Amino acid sequence: MARCTWRCAKCSAADATDTPAVSTPEARVYDFRRPEGLDRGAMTTVRTLFDLFARLGSARLGSALHGRVALAVDSVIQGEWGQFEQELSEHGAVLGVELVPCPAQVVCYLPHDLTTTMIDLRLAGPGRRSYPPRPLSDLERRVLAVPFDAVSRSLGDAATSVTAQVSLGRVQEPSGLQRLQLLDHGEPCIIARITVRLPGSIEHQLSWCAPVSTLRPIVEAVEGRNAAREQRQRPRSAALASLALEIPTTMVLRFPDTQVTLGVLGALEAGSVLALGHPIDEPLVLEVGGAPLFRANRVLRGRRLAAQITEVLGDEEREVGAGLEARTVPEPDGEEDLTRVMAPAGGGMGSPGGRGTEGSGHDGSRSGERSAEE
Repeated sequence: MARCTWRCAKCSAADATDTPAVSTPEARVYDFRRPEGLDRGAMTTVRTLFDLFARLGSARLGSALHGRVALAVDSVIQGEWGQFEQELSEHGAVLGVELVPCPAQVVCYLPHDLTTTMIDLRLAGPGRRSYPPRPLSDLERRVLAVPFDAVSRSLGDAATSVTAQVSLGRVQEPSGLQRLQLLDHGEPCIIARITVRLPGSIEHQLSWCAPVSTLRPIVEAVEGRNAAREQRQRPRSAALASLALEIPTTMVLRFPDTQVTLGVLGALEAGSVLALGHPIDEPLVLEVGGAPLFRANRVLRGRRLAAQITEVLGDEEREVGAGLEARTVPEPDGEEDLTRVMAPAGGGMGSPGGRGTEGSGHDGSRSGERSAEE
């Protein structure tokens, strides 16, 4: 098409037709400090919310449906509104529940089979009949008013139990999905699947979809309450820890157990020296509260005996007793001197020139010399 040298109305209309319209996406402010999803601790709080709903809803729906009803949480996952919206149908029932002061509604979807079974149970039926999918009539919605109220009040009371800052607001029961204030398709949400077991072991499932923006005030209130509780308990815990450090503890430096025969035991008298069978350079075991925790060598600190820690025992060594196996002292043969049999060779502990048995100090050395002279 030839263009004229001046901008006539015809050419301007043609340019407008040839140039495609470009839509500018709407910009929004994104807060990088606040993630769109919830972390593990927040999901634990949300799971607690729906567990409380299942507990309260079981009793209230049972009263409304004239029988025993059991609700159980199957799953609580993070998703988007578009994922939940695909399950919605005009043939089921949708409740929009407001939790004050949370910004958006929490949506509950009850499929057609569940709603028709509730209607049958409310009218004293067995609840086992199947009905063709169709929108609910106004009369059927009036019949379901009591079960719907039980469901919405159970969620509101569960939220109040989690944090007193949240209460039940307006409950919307639209006759069609278009009357429900739906969210953006990509809005992050928490989707909870609840199994509903009705009288006669009939099982159905209802679903909750809660926007993250709605649940975040609840999560933040719980986190703030927990932080304040920890702040109050911190000085008490520090005081208890300081008191625990002042509790006296008994420590024992142990030789391995020694086994002797009754003959050797009967021959013991004042001045006898009993060989323990423990090498001088081998560490002893230091017990705390009866549990072996360390290996230690005997050393002198000034004029007193002391223990020098050489090793911290591991869990396996503690379980096997840190090598404290009993050692057997042989019985003397015939007229052999009892002192030489019970004392270790080479001038060890308790022998002439040694330091005596543990805890005896210099007295043990003198007793060894006296027994040798005899």
